[in-house]
Amino acid sequence: MLVPSDDKSVQPRALLRLSVFTPVAPKERGKRDFLIDASEELSTLEIARREGYTKIRIKGAKLNMSTDFKAWIGIVSAFSKYGFESEKITLSFSEFGRMCGLRPTDLNGRARARLKESLFNIASVTLAFTTKDGTKNMVSHLVQKAKLDENEDVVELLGDKDLWELYRWDHKILLSLKPLSNLARKEAAQALYVYLESLPSNTGPLFMTMKRFRERLSLDSPVKT
Repeated sequence: MLVPSDDKSVQPRALLRLSVFTPVAPKERGKRDFLIDASEELSTLEIARREGYTKIRIKGAKLNMSTDFKAWIGIVSAFSKYGFESEKITLSFSEFGRMCGLRPTDLNGRARARLKESLFNIASVTLAFTTKDGTKNMVSHLVQKAKLDENEDVVELLGDKDLWELYRWDHKILLSLKPLSNLARKEAAQALYVYLESLPSNTGPLFMTMKRFRERLSLDSPVKT
């Protein structure tokens, strides 16, 4: 069993390989919606197999690497530590900040504002499940509710039990947080690192053109960037 720590995060491979988290240039903010066909990657989810869902889509605001991905790491770590007995968990902002990879000295007003925005972005991402004949549908979110109470200094997260596997999936990897920290402000490099780490360990030599890399990671920034 993989266990997250201060240095490593446990992540489901599928979300890392679906380009949900990608580099987002400042000029792209506000116009970065995406729609991904996740039927193949998420077909092994218990809810999909049990209910016969064959078409799975993910839609929402494209999530960036600089803050949104760190917030997602914090969410996964929080559910791994406190979740699964109840859909709702509550923890202090300082602990949540550490789970997101922030140092105690970084937990200032600016960091709170950015994490608040990231929680909003992540909670807005929708997952739609549909059966082959279209007679059965389910809609959920990466997070059902994310609440940051600055007066009480707590973070409250509400998950969907049908999607617990996204937090505790068998096909997970132990993702080192050090490279993400060392590559701060270099979102394309962070995205490439995360994608390469999500590949199966027996992949062998990887031959891929830069054009294919850009397509696979939804890199819309200029080629020179």
